[in-house]
Amino acid sequence: LSDGLVAESFEKIMESKVVKEKRTDLDKRLETLRKRHEKEKTKASESEKSKTKFHIGNRLVKRLSSKNISETAETSESCSECEGDGVTARLPRSHSERLLNLCKEHIEQERELKERYHDMIYNAAEKALRTSQANQLKDLRSLLDKETGDVMRRLEAVRRTEVKELSKGHKDKDEVMRMKREVASTIVEKGVHERMRLTQIYEKKREELERQHQEVRNQFEEERSKAKAAISQEFDGRYAKVDEESEAELMNNQSTQ
Repeated sequence: LSDGLVAESFEKIMESKVVKEKRTDLDKRLETLRKRHEKEKTKASESEKSKTKFHIGNRLVKRLSSKNISETAETSESCSECEGDGVTARLPRSHSERLLNLCKEHIEQERELKERYHDMIYNAAEKALRTSQANQLKDLRSLLDKETGDVMRRLEAVRRTEVKELSKGHKDKDEVMRMKREVASTIVEKGVHERMRLTQIYEKKREELERQHQEVRNQFEEERSKAKAAISQEFDGRYAKVDEESEAELMNNQSTQ
């Protein structure tokens, strides 16, 4: 029985065609999602800029109209009051909050996509792993059957050769029949011995292969858990970073008011 039959490694399983296809699909979907997010953020920023200009201009018009100011000096004074009344500060803060919520929404969408594909990738890999291991056990059994068949054919060839030689060297038919039976009995014993020998070798190799299979399955489950934890760690960190930046911006706005 061949010594070259060993369990496929975790790394080889993760390089299988079906797993690569899932990962490629994930990369494409992530790229599409990120492009859409960039467009949404750009659109939101442009919208807020327009609103900011409109609200500031509208407040100035209302102040000027209500006070019925006609002199340039008084107009300048009204502009100064508008800049200091918190309108400008409040609008950027509102803008910042909207962008913050949009950013968190984008992060959550990306997280959901990665988690969904994590399950799809590892489910596909697990199926490939189980198929590979089942096929290897079948291959090992096929090797046993093949080698057993080869041994039986060789023994049968030996029996025929010996019987042929007996027929040539002896004229007594009864003696020839007796010797043929002895040859047949010897060949049967050898056949039984060879079957037992090959079966014992097969059982040892099967046990070793199953041990290797279990090690790969254990590693697979460990790597699956690590990958899942890595996704959580990545996005928890991104959430925390967004919150930190938002808090820093808020404190900066408050200090400049």
